[in-house]
Formats: sequence, structure tokens, C-alpha cells
Amino acid sequence: MSPRCRIHHDAGMIDHLIVGGGSAGCVLAARLSEDSSRRVLLLEAGPPDTRREIRIPLGFHKLLGGELDWRLRTDAADDPTGRGRLWPAARVLGGGSSMNAMIWMRGHPATFDAWSEVTGDARWSWDAVRPVMLAMEDHHAGVSEHHGVGGPMRIERLRDPHPISAAFIAACEEAGIVANADFNAGAQAGAGWYEVTQARGTRWSAARGYLAPARARPNLDVRTDAQVRRVLFKRGRAAGVEVVIGGVAQEIHAEEVILSAGALGSPQLLLRSGIGPAGDLGALGIEVVSAGRSRKR
Repeated sequence: MSPRCRIHHDAGMIDHLIVGGGSAGCVLAARLSEDSSRRVLLLEAGPPDTRREIRIPLGFHKLLGGELDWRLRTDAADDPTGRGRLWPAARVLGGGSSMNAMIWMRGHPATFDAWSEVTGDARWSWDAVRPVMLAMEDHHAGVSEHHGVGGPMRIERLRDPHPISAAFIAACEEAGIVANADFNAGAQAGAGWYEVTQARGTRWSAARGYLAPARARPNLDVRTDAQVRRVLFKRGRAAGVEVVIGGVAQEIHAEEVILSAGALGSPQLLLRSGIGPAGDLGALGIEVVSAGRSRKR
């Protein structure tokens, strides 16, 4: 068992405690800390994004399955081949944006409109989301109907396209597949070159674009190698987290707890915190905070 203590914050309560320093976490930390009256703490289970392979675009394949990857695997019973497969999930500041293939492709406008229709929330419509998407970009081609400049994410063309890729695209066109010079200009069908989140030949992650410029703010604290075990509750409301830093289990309290630990990490953390199917949690000895139906078997 690790020793435990409680972190005391002499300057007052943390306003926003963000669990997970991936793409979403970096954006949240940067935007929320713009208000100097709010104290923001970002906790990332992995290390800082200092590995050389992160900055070198071709190095991304060395990161998959390595020490900056959670090394998750799919259930072999659900795989047609009967083998479990690697499910890449970054464990490093910047999250997937520090380990992915850097392809910059937005969701299709029709998808956003469908979300808006299903949810009944006009804020998900493409007309509402589009200005946000453009504001994110610092596009190499400048301002246009489909792109923006001056945003935190640098978007460039591939600097050194492979001849085989060029031959493949040419073959697609010869086969009658429409050429597409910009997959973010409305139509996503066709063959063409991806644009990438790179700046002068190096990876441009959410950690570099959003978080790095905000790190000097006195109201923002970023802690890496901080593994959150569970969310703490007080009178049915999230009030902080239990986190292991330097081998010591500590409690950190906050006015607001935001989970941005990924599509797998956030649900896992909720389950470990007692939010989920009562039968499943009880079988694991986890005290139920909020119960739901047991999953189908």
C-alpha cells in the first residue's frame, strides 16, 4: 500500500481540476485558465512530451505499443482472428495528438447536423461548430471559406511525400476515383493528400498548440506522472480526486472535476469511483455511488 496524505493549497480551493492531459485536457486547461481569477490544475498520468520520437513525424510508429502507450488490447473472444489486438492509447502529455499520425480531418458537416437533430441542441449543428473549427487553425494556405489562420493548431502540407503514395493517388484517379485536394472543404470522398498537424516538419500537438503558451500563467498548474485512482464525492457531488504522485496517494479537492481521460479512460475511472452497474461494481468490492443497469452478457 502506498502512503497517503492530503495536498493542502494555501492559495485557496482549485476551481477546475482536469483529469487527463490529452488533446481535450490541454484545450480545457488553456481555455479555462484564461480567466486569471480561476485556479486550474491539470493531472496527466504519463510523462511530459519530451521524447524525440514525438517531435519527429516518422517516429510515431515507434511510440505505438511503447512506454508512452497504455498498451491496451482488445478481447480475443471478440476478434474475428481470435487474437487480441493492440488498441493504441497515449499515456503522455498531449495524449493522442502526441502519438498519432497527425492527420487533420474534421468530421463531415452532415455528421454535426445529425448530432444536432438527434440531441435537439442547435449548438452541435455545423453552422454553430464551423466557426470554432476555423478558429482552431493556423492554416498554411491562409484564410478561406474552409480554413482559418492565427489559431493554436498549425496545419501544413506533407513536406516530403513518398513517391509510392503519389503513384497510388495517380492510380486512383486513373481508376475513376475523384481527386480531392482538401478533405476539409466539405466533400470527403475521393483520393488526395492529407494535411497534417505539423510546423516546419515537426509534430504540432495540442500540448504545443494550446498548453505550452498557457504554462506561464500563475493560475495554471500542470502535473505529469500523476495517476488518478478515483473521483472523491461529498454529498453525492464530485469534490476531488485521489491521485498517486511520486508513489504517494494524495487527495486533491476542487470545486469542479472534469474527466478528459479518453473514451476508455474516463468510463474506467467512473467505474472505479463507484459510478456504474451496481452488480458489476459490487462483485469487485467497489462501493456504489450511483448505480446503473448491469451490462448485457
